[in-house]
Amino acid sequence: MSRYFAGDIDNQWRRVQDLIKTQLQTNSMIVSLWGQYRESNTAVHTTIDKVQPLLEAPMVFNTQADVKAALDRTKVRAPIHYILRVTKDEIRT
Repeated sequence: MSRYFAGDIDNQWRRVQDLIKTQLQTNSMIVSLWGQYRESNTAVHTTIDKVQPLLEAPMVFNTQADVKAALDRTKVRAPIHYILRVTKDEIRT
């Protein structure tokens, strides 16, 4: 009878260890995703801070060149892979 009880305790302990391991992996993923969110959030706020003066500036255009210059100032340069959002694997299929 004591062997069965000891085996049952061992099985329960393994289950507890597996649950702890799974929870640690989940928490690790959450921490990683939170870090990515923080980086992205910082980038968005940096971009907003850069364009805020443009939004508050008076928009008076006397010539087509003024319009083009204003448009060029508002363009945000993004890496091509963000614009295309295509990977090599997606191209092949």
